[in-house]
Amino acid sequence: MLRRSDRDRSALGAILLASAATLLLALCLVVPFLGYVPKEELVKTSLWALALLGASAGWGTEIARLCWPGERVGLSLRVAWGASAFIFVGGVCAMASALSRALILIWMVVGAALAVRSWFVNRERMAHELRVRLRGTRLNLPLAAVVAFLVLVVVFHFLGAASDTSSNPYDDDVSYYPLAKQLLQRGTLIDPFSFRRMSTLGGQALFHAALLVRVQPLHLNVFDRGMCFILAVGLLASHRPFGRTATLFARLISVAFLVVLPNTGINSASYYSGLAFFIAFFQTLERLPSDEFLRPRAAVRHLLPLALTGAALCTLRQNYQAVVGLVLVASYGLATVRVRKGARWGVLLEGAVCLALVGALVVPWLVLLYRSNDTFLFPLMKGTFRAGVEVQSRGMTLMRVVRLFADVWLQPDPIFTLPLFFLVGLSVREASLRRPLAAQWIGGFVSLLALCVAFSLSDSGNLARYAYGFVTASALLTWQSVATRAAGRPRSSALAFATPVAVLVFALSAPLVHPENRARTKKMIATSLRNTDELLRRTVPAQLEPPVASVYRRLQSGVPAGSRMLVMLDEPYLLDYARNEIWNLDMPGTASPAPGIPSFQGPEPLADYLRSKGIRYLAFVMPERSAFLYRQNVWLAHVYDNDEIWRIYAPYMLDVMNNLVALAGTRAHVGDEAGMVVLDLEARL
Repeated sequence: MLRRSDRDRSALGAILLASAATLLLALCLVVPFLGYVPKEELVKTSLWALALLGASAGWGTEIARLCWPGERVGLSLRVAWGASAFIFVGGVCAMASALSRALILIWMVVGAALAVRSWFVNRERMAHELRVRLRGTRLNLPLAAVVAFLVLVVVFHFLGAASDTSSNPYDDDVSYYPLAKQLLQRGTLIDPFSFRRMSTLGGQALFHAALLVRVQPLHLNVFDRGMCFILAVGLLASHRPFGRTATLFARLISVAFLVVLPNTGINSASYYSGLAFFIAFFQTLERLPSDEFLRPRAAVRHLLPLALTGAALCTLRQNYQAVVGLVLVASYGLATVRVRKGARWGVLLEGAVCLALVGALVVPWLVLLYRSNDTFLFPLMKGTFRAGVEVQSRGMTLMRVVRLFADVWLQPDPIFTLPLFFLVGLSVREASLRRPLAAQWIGGFVSLLALCVAFSLSDSGNLARYAYGFVTASALLTWQSVATRAAGRPRSSALAFATPVAVLVFALSAPLVHPENRARTKKMIATSLRNTDELLRRTVPAQLEPPVASVYRRLQSGVPAGSRMLVMLDEPYLLDYARNEIWNLDMPGTASPAPGIPSFQGPEPLADYLRSKGIRYLAFVMPERSAFLYRQNVWLAHVYDNDEIWRIYAPYMLDVMNNLVALAGTRAHVGDEAGMVVLDLEARL
C-alpha cells in the first residue's frame, strides 16, 4: 500500500496532469484568436484543428457516459462519437438555416469544458496510465524508440497537412470551398445549380466550415489529411478486437502501414475521414454485447453511438450510405443465423431500430438536400440533375459492368492485394454474434458492385477513391483481428493461426514495395516535409488571401447587397456569401431547377429562364480567360474524348458558355475585370 506522502504526491501529480491538459486545450482555443502569432499560418491552423478534436472528445465523453456508463471507451473512439454528434447538430441547424459562427464556437467551448471536467474526474486513472506507460518504456527501450519514431512521423504528417495549401481547382476552388463558406456565412447549403452539391449531403463541408472560423480556405486540407489521419491512427492504436487490446506488434504494423501508404486523394473531399469513421463504426459495432437482444432498453442506449457514427458516414460521401446500410443488414442477418431460434425476433427488432436511428439522424441533411436540389437520394432520385445527362454509361452491358467491377476489386489503388484481406477477413472466427468484420467486408463488396453499376460512367481510379475509406479500414481491422487472435495461442494450433498472419504480412508489404506506390509515398512525404519547412521558415506576414481576391470583391461590389447571383467562376469561394445569396453554376447545363436550363435554344431563352428563378445578376469567366474548369478549348476537345462521360457532358457545357458570352454582348456590365464579367440580365445595352 502507498504511504500517505506517496498518495499525496500521486494526487498532486494527477491534478498537475489534468491542469496541463486543460492549459493545452485552452491555448488551442485562444491562440488562433490572437492578432499576431509567429508562424501564424501553421500555428493557428494546427491549434484550431486540435481544438476541434478536443471539443469532439468532450462531447464524445458525455455520450460515452450516458450510453455506456461504467465502461471504458478509448479517447479516439470518443472523439469520433463527438464529431458524429457535431454532424447531426450541424445538420439540424443548417436545415433550419440557422448555423452560424457563434453556434460553432459555443459547441466548441462547451465541448472543451466537458473534456476538462472528464480529465479532472478521471485524473487518478490518467496519471496511473501515464506512469504505467513510462514504466513500460524503461523496460523495453528499443521498442519505445520505435513507438517514439512513429509518433514523431504522425506529428510531422499532421503538420504537413496543416501546411498543405494545395487544392484541386476543378473541385475544391469551384465547389467544395464555396460549400463550406456558404455554410458558415449563410447558415445553410442551398445551391440548386450545383452538380457537386447534389452529390454530397454536407458532413465534410460542415467540418470545413468549423475550421473556417479561424483557418483560411487554402488550409482546409488539415481536416481530412491531418485531423482524420491522426484520428485513424488513434483508433488503430487503441483497438481492442475480441474484447482485448490488440498486440503492440499488430498496432505498430497498422500505424506504420497507414503512414507510408500513398495518398491517392485528388481534392479535399472525404478520404482519410472515411477511413477514420469506418474504423470507429466497426469498433462501435464490435462493442455491442451479444446478450442485448433480450434487453431492448439497454440495446437502444448502446445503439445511439453506432447510429451517430453511421449517420456521420452517410454525410461524408454519397456512396457511404449504401455501405452503412449493407453493413448493418449483413451484421444483423449473420446474428439472426447464429442465435437460438427463440431470440431471432429480438435480433431483427434491434437491427430495425438501429437502421431507423441511422435514418433519423441523417434526416436533417436529407431535408436540406431536398430543399436545395429536390432530391434526397441522388442519383436514384435525379432532382435538379438534367434528365438528358447520365451518370450511367449508355453503352453499358452486363459484361462491361463485370469488367469494371473486376478492375476496381482485383486491382484497387493503392492496396492491390485487397482480395487477400477479403478472403482472410471472411474466415476470421469472431466472438460477437454480429460478426462486424465479416459484415463490413460483405457490405463493402456489395456496395462497390452497386457503385460500379450506378456510376458506370466513371473509371476504376475514381471508384477506388470512393471505396478507399471502407476497404482500407476493413483491411487494417482484418490484420489487427488476425494478429491478435494468433497471439498467445498454444503451439499445437500455431500453424493454423500462423498461415493467415503470413498471408496478411504479404498483403501488407506487397503494396508498399510496388515501384509506383514507393514513388508516390516518397513524393507524399517529401511534399509534406517541404510544406512544413516552408511555413516554419517564413518570415513575411501570412498570406490571408490570394491577390486575385480583390478582383472578386470589386466585381461583387457592383451587385446590390442581398441580391441573388448565379456564378460560373474559377474561384467562387473568394466571394462574400454573407453579402449576397450566391448560387454556383459549377457544371453548367448538368443541374438546374425545373424545367431546367434550356439547352441549344440560344441566349435569350436562357436569360428568361434565369430571371424566372429570381436571378438578375450573373457572373462568369470568359471561356478564353478561364484558367481551370471553364476553358472552352478543353471542352471542345472533350467532345471527341475517349471517355464517354466527357462526350456526354461537353455539349451542354459548351452551349451554356456560348450563351453567356452572347448575353455579355446584349446586357449591361456591372463588373468587368480580369476576364470576368458581371451582367444585369434586366438591363439591355
